[in-house]
Amino acid sequence: MKSERLYISKLYLISAADLYDGIQDEEIIFKTQNLEPIYITPGTAFYTWDRKNTSSGYYYINEIVYSEPGLGDQNSIAELNKTKAIVAITQNGRKIVMYRNDYFNNLKLVPEVDSTTDRTRIKFSLSSLDVL
Repeated sequence: MKSERLYISKLYLISAADLYDGIQDEEIIFKTQNLEPIYITPGTAFYTWDRKNTSSGYYYINEIVYSEPGLGDQNSIAELNKTKAIVAITQNGRKIVMYRNDYFNNLKLVPEVDSTTDRTRIKFSLSSLDVL
């Protein structure tokens, strides 16, 4: 069962240097007060989740997808790989933190990057036991 898209108006990428073990979502959101949101092409950023059923029960695949203009360069892609947490603010004001899949946070955020000459599409996915 896939959710409808929640469109994002602001997006913050947070590196591991700004986080520590045991940090809570509210603290991660607070850290965005000192950060500039990244530039995203208006209307292209969204959050979705998809519920999957296994023999062990349900889990969710959470995705944040956005585009930026131009062909992604190696430096900006390298910076994406340093992303440890994402804070997305939807157009209706909901704050979504993509950081941990479970209590131990044992999965790393890995961006999928697809570039053409006029735009770069970035997708972060995270499997978890809950919707973000």
